[in-house]
Amino acid sequence: MKLFLVLVFIFTSNPSIAAKSALVKFVKGKATKLLPGKQHAAKLKKGDRIPEDTSIVTGRRSFVKIVFNDKTTLNISPNSKVVVSKIPADKASMVNLLTGVIKAQVKKNIKKKTKTKLLVKTRTAVMGVRGTKFQSTYNPVNKNTSLVTVEGKVKMVRLQNHADASKINIPKKDDLTKKVKKISKPEQVVKLDDIDSLDNLIDTSDSAVEVPAGRYSGVVGEIAKPTVPVKIAPQQYNALAKSMNSTKTAEDVMKVSDTDPAPEGFENKQTGDIAPKAGGFVDFTTGIYVAPTAKAVLDKKTGTFEDKNIGKVDRITGDYIPPKGVKVHPKRGFIIDRKLVAKLASNEDKAKVLKTVAMLNQEVDKQIYEEKPKVEAKPESKEPSKWWPKNHMLALKFMPYSDDYTVKNKIDGSKKDFNSEGAAWIIFSWMHEWNETWSSRIRIGGQRYDINDSDLMNVYKYGENEDEFFSLGVAYRLNNRFKFLFDLTGRSEYYVLPQGLPGDVSLEVNHVSSLDLGADILIKQYEKVRLSFLATLSLIGKQEIPGIPDPSCMDFCDNREEGELSGLNLSFNLDYWWRKNLGLNTSLFYNHNSAEGETIEHTRNAVGLGLDFVWDV
Repeated sequence: MKLFLVLVFIFTSNPSIAAKSALVKFVKGKATKLLPGKQHAAKLKKGDRIPEDTSIVTGRRSFVKIVFNDKTTLNISPNSKVVVSKIPADKASMVNLLTGVIKAQVKKNIKKKTKTKLLVKTRTAVMGVRGTKFQSTYNPVNKNTSLVTVEGKVKMVRLQNHADASKINIPKKDDLTKKVKKISKPEQVVKLDDIDSLDNLIDTSDSAVEVPAGRYSGVVGEIAKPTVPVKIAPQQYNALAKSMNSTKTAEDVMKVSDTDPAPEGFENKQTGDIAPKAGGFVDFTTGIYVAPTAKAVLDKKTGTFEDKNIGKVDRITGDYIPPKGVKVHPKRGFIIDRKLVAKLASNEDKAKVLKTVAMLNQEVDKQIYEEKPKVEAKPESKEPSKWWPKNHMLALKFMPYSDDYTVKNKIDGSKKDFNSEGAAWIIFSWMHEWNETWSSRIRIGGQRYDINDSDLMNVYKYGENEDEFFSLGVAYRLNNRFKFLFDLTGRSEYYVLPQGLPGDVSLEVNHVSSLDLGADILIKQYEKVRLSFLATLSLIGKQEIPGIPDPSCMDFCDNREEGELSGLNLSFNLDYWWRKNLGLNTSLFYNHNSAEGETIEHTRNAVGLGLDFVWDV
């Protein structure tokens, strides 16, 4: 116990030891620390002392606040990793932001040998803080560093991508317009782990920018230096300032001045200066700046553009909230949120989401840097022909059914009723999607048809090898609710004829050609389920059908005659996609067919269940 008290006394009474550590003031959620020389991380707790070269990692919904001996406070947001690199007593402290978001407050009256009071370094930028409140983001996926100043001013300079571990090349002034990968010989060498060297770089570099309150600047893509500071959306600034206990408002820090860059943004190819449009939102997760679009309206009081089409912000945290159906990806920019889009009822709503994504990505594409692997040049492949479908779908449908079949002898007025058993169609479909409006399909298959012979003496079949089905068709999608179908179909139809003695019947196959006109109507759309109603009218006209046998015929025979044929099919369909490219269609259908000749009338009413397995190739 005495030894412990002695160590505590030595630690607290020796300024050189106390100066080289920071104090953990607050911890929420799960956070860990990895002390220098240790191999395993430990739980971070309130009251812990953080020495130099300590890594701090915060989990989801976690938050850490640490205080340096000069009263500088550093708030580490969720899903972040920070290394407290240097904590000297007489110079600027240095923090490495490896991923995530930090908020910091630095006192103006701190006396240091360096002009900078706090250095914040990422893989692509270094920031010098001299008394201010600010927030910074670094995303290692797209290598974007973003900076928003809340109070005071922060200076930022770009560090060349993929620099040596101990030094970095700073480009000559004449080379600032060139891309980072093409920078020429260095003007000076800067040590990344030396406080004096970095402080001097920030103070003297021609490519450094000074970011005042209410402004954003970013090291993005392959742009050779940080973007020219521009004002962010006033509502985002107000929320961010309030979250950092600042009394400033957008009206205080965004007064229009002659020194402000053009609010509509600009790009100077001679100097390499790039300024995005003022009034945008900063996505703190990806480090992407969401600039206002051409539809934005200029607010002359603040010199910012207001645009309701690009999203909104959380009023408490200031976090960016994209438009409905849209997400922000660090490398791909704005992408479709497929789960939300699947719930949209109409094609018009889905088209709006696509337009929004394309509109927002026009500016975002410039901010995304993607390392492309070196590959050998290959001959350019020919573009796919516009006459080739954009998508293919294969389906196999099994349709068991039962029917009531009525035959009426128009000569003597007699009727006979029959029922089927074991009847079914099997149809294979190959569908082609040409664009969002037009599609086509080819269907082939056959059927099995058996009459219920429990009350019959003999059943004779004719043409058993002609159970065929073939169809060519197109579909036109009017909108998300209505689709029209047109099919030219050739199929086999069974006709039941009483013959010879009572209880003797024949099943005769006849080929029928028709033009089928259908309308598919959406009833309800869920995330993976689609409920619809389909009505199809078969226009057949006059074709040959089996008639009443000639009484003089001594054997089983028929008498062909011309008849008027028609058909109607109604079905309720339930589509379910359990995977992205695999689906199941179930349907409950009713079919009515009639054929009326001079001597006979055939009527069929069928009810069945369809089971369709679909593969989106």
